[in-house]
Amino acid sequence: MKITTNYSENLPGEQYKTHRWAVELTQEIAESADAGQVSRNLFSVAKSVVKSEVEMTKTDAAFTNAAPSDTNTNPAFTPPPNNFNSQNRSGPRPATEKQIRFLYSICKRQGFSNEQISALPNQYFGKSVLQQLTSKECSQLIDSLNGESRKAA
Repeated sequence: MKITTNYSENLPGEQYKTHRWAVELTQEIAESADAGQVSRNLFSVAKSVVKSEVEMTKTDAAFTNAAPSDTNTNPAFTPPPNNFNSQNRSGPRPATEKQIRFLYSICKRQGFSNEQISALPNQYFGKSVLQQLTSKECSQLIDSLNGESRKAA
């Protein structure tokens, strides 16, 4: 049996923007385990992690003095280079941050570990991080994983 818990918190930013922190924790437990207690423990850990991140951010001078950001990065992945979505590029269009977040959420729903998710670009396309995928490659991977989840259902 699997138990999944989520916790998120928003911190108001400037000009009607907010900053959001979220965590999802999943744990497999034996059928004989106290699911209620495990669930409460997971939620407590998730809440503690998010609260800690929010507090660190509140005291971070770069955060308090900087304009709010619309980006939602996932700590499991290396951030893209500064020219990630540059308009002065040649070649295929890179995967969007939205595609990468969607791919990550599909993987997490299917029980992938962060290590397994990080290995996907190399396994399928010989690339070291998800941010190196093209939009087409990311779409193919999403379609493939969605197909696997439909078959399993």
